[in-house]
Amino acid sequence: MEFPMLSKGQNLSLPAEVEQIDVVLGWTESEVEVDASALLLNSGGKVRSDEDFVFYNQPESTDGSIRFLGTSGTEEGAQARIAIDLS
Repeated sequence: MEFPMLSKGQNLSLPAEVEQIDVVLGWTESEVEVDASALLLNSGGKVRSDEDFVFYNQPESTDGSIRFLGTSGTEEGAQARIAIDLS
């Protein structure tokens, strides 16, 4: 399976059969710390409440569809992972 790497501003179409996405944010600058997060938006593009904000201190959405899996060191630097269930 091929894992696409996206650049800033780039979009990606997903096949209809995709049910799970793992987003991995990686960085190599040792003096940089990234706070990865996910926002759940309604059809109007708005966050409904604080519960729709997933990050290190609130690592799972109320419905369990989005989970912040944490940040870890790698050989190249560090990475943060977020899992998204589309089913």
